[in-house]
Amino acid sequence: MNSEDRATRKTRAAGLAFMVGLVVTMIASFFLPGGFIIEYTDPADYAASVAVLADYANLGHVVTTVSIIGMLLMIGGVIRLYSVSEGEGALAQPILRFGIILTVIEWSIVVLGHGERHLLIHLLQRGEGDTLSADVMAQYDALVIGGYADMVGGFLAFLFIFPFASFLLGLGLSSRFSSFDIYKIASYLLMLVGIVGFVVIMTGMHFPDIDLQPLLVVNNLNLTVGAVALFIIGLGMYQGRSELSSEG
Repeated sequence: MNSEDRATRKTRAAGLAFMVGLVVTMIASFFLPGGFIIEYTDPADYAASVAVLADYANLGHVVTTVSIIGMLLMIGGVIRLYSVSEGEGALAQPILRFGIILTVIEWSIVVLGHGERHLLIHLLQRGEGDTLSADVMAQYDALVIGGYADMVGGFLAFLFIFPFASFLLGLGLSSRFSSFDIYKIASYLLMLVGIVGFVVIMTGMHFPDIDLQPLLVVNNLNLTVGAVALFIIGLGMYQGRSELSSEG
């Protein structure tokens, strides 16, 4: 097997990991306690969100673990795209590489947030029972609320980086495709998703009196569109598209 065949196989494997990671992560998000299916709770209501996690502790651990695995697969897939940026033009090369780096950073922050959820659920499990004194229970409650706030802060950091990562990744990838096909459309969608994400996070930060529910709906739909676009890019890698391999 020559070097070109090995590179193609690596790209196909990375594309498969990318797609599997996206599907696993999306499915897991639906079964997160307090999410879409399991007793939906307003994320801004810390006490209610923590209570739901306490009621479904084991499910929370499983879903969180699956989410981490999915994110790691996605990170492994997108890193392969770094070799695609070799040989690009003077402007396209750094744009694509910076977009890939930011994408790895934002997804790593999500993994960290999931790890904090594991700790939060563990604290909830340790705090159960009637054998604990009132003082100890109060300490656990403070740790739990503080842990939840830290977890939300981590995911908020992801939302701040995500628009720039998505836009630059889409911009860098769009320059790879000469014809207007589904892969170029997916690249443009990533750019659009980045713009919408920036508007949503800025609106939420600068207008604190606005109802957060519509923003959360828009944000979730926007993330879903971004996931579909990334899945298409992963499919192109798996199919061995020359534009998505180092030989392209």
